[in-house]
Amino acid sequence: MQSIVVAGDLTSIGAYTSAIMRRFGKVIEDKLVPALERDPRFTRFGDEWFLAELESDKVKQLVEEASEQLKRVCAPIEAADVLDSALVPVQKTSTTVFEVNRAIERTGRYRKVGKGDKARWVPDMTVWPPPPGKPKQLRIPPVRSKIQIGTQQLPGDLQQTLETIEDELGEPVETYHRVSQVEFAITVSHQLQGTLPLTQRTRGIFPPGDADAPVTFIDARSGEHIPGGFSSRDRYAWGLAEWYEHYQIPAGGKIRLERTEVEGEIKIDYVPASKGLETCWLRKVSYDQSTDKLTAVTTRRTYLCEVDEDLLMHGLIFEDPQAMQKEATQSIFDVMCQVFPVLTEQGESVHCKALFNCVNLVRRCSPYTVFAELSARPCFRRDPDQPGHWFFDAEIASQISPAIKIIDRLDERLPSLHQRIASLKTAAEEQSRRLQFIRV
Repeated sequence: MQSIVVAGDLTSIGAYTSAIMRRFGKVIEDKLVPALERDPRFTRFGDEWFLAELESDKVKQLVEEASEQLKRVCAPIEAADVLDSALVPVQKTSTTVFEVNRAIERTGRYRKVGKGDKARWVPDMTVWPPPPGKPKQLRIPPVRSKIQIGTQQLPGDLQQTLETIEDELGEPVETYHRVSQVEFAITVSHQLQGTLPLTQRTRGIFPPGDADAPVTFIDARSGEHIPGGFSSRDRYAWGLAEWYEHYQIPAGGKIRLERTEVEGEIKIDYVPASKGLETCWLRKVSYDQSTDKLTAVTTRRTYLCEVDEDLLMHGLIFEDPQAMQKEATQSIFDVMCQVFPVLTEQGESVHCKALFNCVNLVRRCSPYTVFAELSARPCFRRDPDQPGHWFFDAEIASQISPAIKIIDRLDERLPSLHQRIASLKTAAEEQSRRLQFIRV
């Protein structure tokens, strides 16, 4: 009789099996699985094992016949669907489902996007090539900041805070270092887009190389395989929108990435809250397009994951972030002045990470830019009683804003003025040479 054997079942001997497996199952499995992998008499799919000599040639032929069907589909297909569509009837059992899955896997032409015996398959072409370019919400728009990344020395405390934010617009990835695991809090820009930043810390989880490439995220809790991809050039990875939504991961939620033994497969999990649930007070910000004003209310939310509350303080999302991003055309400094008052009650201070997160809902920018503006403008001042928190003086901001705009306009004209001066100097030198030639 042909049957599927799960590694744990091989140890089910005697009346005490259940109790033994509950206590020692992991130890037994750790020793049993390597032995099965070394033995050529067994073949594997996921956690299931089968005697290789009992594999059916009929199923192998069936998979070849189903290849054309798999190429035509635009949605994942299960082994059971392949059996149902067979020209020659094949009995649908756990054994034949296993054999179909194993045969599809061996072709190397399809990607697994399900889990366990419910594995689903798609041809690579249905999840690749990647989206056409980096999402607009993750790119820096043509609204210039006069403070360019790396051109201004940040105060020590802001520099330390900067290093705790995983954002690809910060320092570039200078060298590739392979890492096995990393934990970090997701920012609002990536949480809304279902993406991940590729930074100096996170890049080493993904395969090396400069070309865009597919990856498979494996849900550490359900085992589901999630198709995705990453771009070394644009420094982001995609494919996690449904995962964020399923586990209700907020901006500021902490996630864990772990490299697996299979290149291109990355295990993803959220960092569980220490008490099982984490309750946070936050500001929900909304945008009124007709008045171009922001309003906010304080609300309470509970999450399964650990949360960086300083990145959560911006609230859920703007009710219409697309409208806001379309309408807002101010500089980063102007956006900071606009969002600061709605992040807190009157007269209270705001954490610099909360300010950065909220600014990025309006205008994408590096945390460095926000922190440099904080330290450079007199309308922002530190809260001496709360490290990382800043006060905002709207009256001073209104006084210096016109001057800043004048300076910005002058800065924009300086390159053309320099070019004009250089061309006049060149023309004068040429004229001088001609006059000298005439005199001779």
